[in-house]
Amino acid sequence: MRTESDDGVWASATANMRTYIILQERAKAFRADPRTAAALEKSGVNEFLQPTAAKGEGWKEIASESFDLEAAGKRGYHYEELDQLALEYLIGVY
Repeated sequence: MRTESDDGVWASATANMRTYIILQERAKAFRADPRTAAALEKSGVNEFLQPTAAKGEGWKEIASESFDLEAAGKRGYHYEELDQLALEYLIGVY
């Protein structure tokens, strides 16, 4: 059972596209902000662009490698800074 009339369905589609375009523009502005670039650099997110497994390496080889949990736990990723900046773009602070 549909809860909207045909006009309501089209109004919803129009509103959804408007929201999409607004978010698209906010995302472009966020990515163009030098603060975003700096926060991304500090977070090390670009490291995710590098393959973490060698060609032909499987899960068994990866699982047998040692991992320094203490060192990983001490590293700051600055995700909160990125999160706050993204939120402020989404709600229109910038």
